[in-house]
Amino acid sequence: MCVCTEALAERRVKVGARAGLLSRSLTLDQETLVFKDVNGNPLREFNEFATESKYGFNASFVFRVRVWESKNPITGASLHLELDADYAQNNLVFAAKRVENDEELEAFTSKVLLRTVDVPLVLCLKASVVRLCAGPVFHAYSQYEVKSGKIGFSGVKPLCGYTLGIGFDFGKVTLDGRYCGEFTKGSWNMIKDEQAAPLTGRLAGWSINLGVAF
Repeated sequence: MCVCTEALAERRVKVGARAGLLSRSLTLDQETLVFKDVNGNPLREFNEFATESKYGFNASFVFRVRVWESKNPITGASLHLELDADYAQNNLVFAAKRVENDEELEAFTSKVLLRTVDVPLVLCLKASVVRLCAGPVFHAYSQYEVKSGKIGFSGVKPLCGYTLGIGFDFGKVTLDGRYCGEFTKGSWNMIKDEQAAPLTGRLAGWSINLGVAF
């Protein structure tokens, strides 16, 4: 839910909070998973490897400032600068198999809980009830926690990404949809029996948030 408070009589500044549904997916460069020793020598390879994203949630504290407003009462256009502090979490499922001659020799499935704190700084163009938003996202914190399986997982997120979105304001009720992506690739490691499999790719996701102003 989005809760907004008007800080000025002119409704120029608003603060609040919002929450909603989140889905993030990890697109990797590798189609196989190769575990290596400490010297980087390959030890074993899983030739069938896939990731799956589960739904999660996010919640944000919002600070919005109106920086420009059209003098034309017909268009009613305005420009807003919005700073958020966003907490999000969802599960990622990793599954791998080692298959030779149609025979499965080894397989594993591991579920990892991804928690993040991001700080989007977006510029919003509003006309009537519609807002179009875009801007950078600064990644303040990320944590990967293995929830099931015997495969460890660790990763380093890029420092900055981007977000694009659309929002609708119906009086005190708001609805926002956003897509978040990365400018650069991230790097991860899967750990099994003191062996590491390096991964590279991009993390992206979308969210839908509902809001109520007061």
